[in-house]
Amino acid sequence: MMRTATATTLLVLLFLTGGLALATVGAHFTTASVGSGAVRIIRNEPAQAPADIPPAAQRSRRAQVDVKEVDFGAFIAESYVQGDRFSGRKPTRWARWTKVRCRQWLLVSVLVLCSGMLFLWPKPHRKSSLARAAAIAASCLTLVTICLILISLGGSLSARVADSALVLERRHAVEPTTTALEDVRRGTLGHLDVEGKAGTRYDYRRLDLGIASVTTSISPSRWSCEGVPPNTTTTAQGPWRRAIGVECRLWILLPLLAVYPFSVFVYVPFRRRRRNDGLCSTCGYDLTGNETGRCPECGTEVERA
Repeated sequence: MMRTATATTLLVLLFLTGGLALATVGAHFTTASVGSGAVRIIRNEPAQAPADIPPAAQRSRRAQVDVKEVDFGAFIAESYVQGDRFSGRKPTRWARWTKVRCRQWLLVSVLVLCSGMLFLWPKPHRKSSLARAAAIAASCLTLVTICLILISLGGSLSARVADSALVLERRHAVEPTTTALEDVRRGTLGHLDVEGKAGTRYDYRRLDLGIASVTTSISPSRWSCEGVPPNTTTTAQGPWRRAIGVECRLWILLPLLAVYPFSVFVYVPFRRRRRNDGLCSTCGYDLTGNETGRCPECGTEVERA
């Protein structure tokens, strides 16, 4: 039972990661985050420049165009077009943002309800193998969601897919460094991180492990930029947070998540089926009437009934 639950949990994580990767197709990035009592999914994709740009969009970089919103209180979905890159105050690239937010208590309640229904109905002795698998998967998804919520306490936890890589990041409030405060006080960017992004991250450290990397940095919640480069001034807005992230390429992560579930749900039942049919579990040789206790084809020891 423990082996099945572990394999199912990994399978759920595999589907979640794969779904997040598929949601990135045709987009700049897709992010799923847990924190502040809500679960959020954000998608950023290229968009055409609006035909009529309102004056507010020309004065502010945060102005939104073509806004659509559905609000059910505990569940909110919104979509809008916003400038993504700028030359001074003029947008040079537009992007459509699609955001879905759901309260944590609502999501957990729905998952618990679904798990309970799958376990209690239909009656256990009449359940098919598919119904039992669905019940275990729903329970594992519920446990994974609760664990993510517990990890995000005191901060936020996010998974971001972009450029064929998965970035897991946890943010929590910290005090800014002296260098960061001096740059903000002078009103200049004054600092470049290793990626050349001005004024975004301070105290940046990176540990490269080859197939994965670990980074840590601090930054304010939001930056407010004014002026045209190189005469640009910035203002830090919101509390400062430390971000600890782990980045891994999807082509490495997805096979690793799939190995153990494949062995439990495919390879082991296949070998068991062969053994029950009187065949060698390794090569499939017919062992009917074999008395030596060893397969004559490949030499594998035969389990006697």
